[in-house]
Amino acid sequence: MEIEITQELKVLVKEEAEKLKEFATAGELDELNFLELNPGKLRHCIYGQMTGYCYSIRASDLMSSCTVPYSFDLEAYTEPPSGAKFFPGAARLFFSPIEFYITRSDSKKKALIDFLKSKSETLEL
Repeated sequence: MEIEITQELKVLVKEEAEKLKEFATAGELDELNFLELNPGKLRHCIYGQMTGYCYSIRASDLMSSCTVPYSFDLEAYTEPPSGAKFFPGAARLFFSPIEFYITRSDSKKKALIDFLKSKSETLEL
């Protein structure tokens, strides 16, 4: 069963995207490629494309600067405990709003990538 994209999630995704544009380097943002985007692959998800590996120290630093943990799981929303934090490692416990969002079949992945790469000035989700 597909999980609905809520308005709250859209707001969190937009906030995370705005902060990514602020904290990611131009080179990291340039690495984003819609055609290669695959949320299930460690090097082809959003943070994996930007940093080379989604569990890297840099990916963790970006997530910590841009958002707070959104869900324990990518398949179904599972709220993390209050005060949860991102940390690098081979088995990350939490996922960001963007990571959760792009796994939904009706997400607007291309619009998100275009916004992050400054190909569009607004992000319509």
